[in-house]
Amino acid sequence: MLATVLLAAIYAPRSGEPAALIPLGTQSMAQSLAFAEAEHMPLIEIDTTAGRLVVAAPETPGLMRALARGFVPIAARRVTCLDPENRSQG
Repeated sequence: MLATVLLAAIYAPRSGEPAALIPLGTQSMAQSLAFAEAEHMPLIEIDTTAGRLVVAAPETPGLMRALARGFVPIAARRVTCLDPENRSQG
């Protein structure tokens, strides 16, 4: 558990930046979506390839609630949006 908290602190996204909600247990995509909606985390995308939900990261209290509910919000880049000038970025 301590390792999870330390990793979350290292990779925590800043408020409003894209964040992947990584479930620690057996939460389904529907449960992830319901949690994000209840916490007012705007949906950025659903990455069906990796099976993850990418949302706009909440303020710090929302990050703590995510951890308490079994989700680790990790800073992420958008998968579907490419910079037209540099297509090597994801």
